[in-house]
Amino acid sequence: MDVEVFVGDLDDPNFNYVKGNWNGNCPKRISVFFPSAYKLFFEIINKIDGGQLEGKQTDWGSWTAPLYPEEIIEVMKEYYGDEKYSLEQSIREIVNFLKDLPQDKKYGLVACEMP
Repeated sequence: MDVEVFVGDLDDPNFNYVKGNWNGNCPKRISVFFPSAYKLFFEIINKIDGGQLEGKQTDWGSWTAPLYPEEIIEVMKEYYGDEKYSLEQSIREIVNFLKDLPQDKKYGLVACEMP
């Protein structure tokens, strides 16, 4: 199974967090894919299902957590650890992307099975 984690646009007109029909109901990707996403994919699902992370399943193979950019950064820090978080270029690029987004708006942290 190929899985990815990314930041999605909750304002995507083709996505409906509340009443999606589970037929491609996944917010449009606005970030690069997160590195080493296989375990992170399952961690996000487990945190959503366990109530530790706001979110829900929005499609057959997609879970979305509506979070502020700083909250997504905190999830990344927790998952990747301080050393990898601060040293790996691909992670720093995502963090910089998140810091450049409006901080008062939520975005989707998306864990998605890919076709």
